[in-house]
Amino acid sequence: EIEEKEKHKLKKMVRLGLIASLIAVYSALSIVGTDAFAMGPSQSVGSPAFMTRLYMSKSEGGPAIAKPQVQTKTSTVTKQAEKVKQKQETKGADPVQRKKKDFEEPPVMKLMLIGDDSYDSTHVVLRLTSLLEEVDEDMALTILEQAQNSGEAMVGKYPQEYAELYKEQLIRSEPIIYADLAED
Repeated sequence: EIEEKEKHKLKKMVRLGLIASLIAVYSALSIVGTDAFAMGPSQSVGSPAFMTRLYMSKSEGGPAIAKPQVQTKTSTVTKQAEKVKQKQETKGADPVQRKKKDFEEPPVMKLMLIGDDSYDSTHVVLRLTSLLEEVDEDMALTILEQAQNSGEAMVGKYPQEYAELYKEQLIRSEPIIYADLAED
């Protein structure tokens, strides 16, 4: 019972707090109404007597921004001579010319197909055509026949990295297709 009474009191306090907050918001809105106000530095929120009008009332000529009672002086000082002096002092040096890098063309290597009696011609032709875009079936068959007759045949000329890749792909074929690289 004691816990229920404490819970009930707590709920009541929360409700009263919410109601008090709503009343404060409503009061603030009703004070402002259609005129706008601004507070001074040492004024509290709930005291409308200390609020300063931002807009003139209808009797003073209608809604318009009120003129401040304190006069402000603005002065502009030109520093033309200093700007010219600064421009002369900050004259930059000549731009540094960057050295153009000389790019070397990668070495071109010949991909060589090594002839072997154990090759299945269908497998070699399919592998060459699937691996190399520029090789068609007729060309692959011609390369295979030349490799079988003379021991090796040139498949094509490629940059070194591509040639090495193609060679590895051919060697990893199942069954193996023997390939080698030769300098151009």
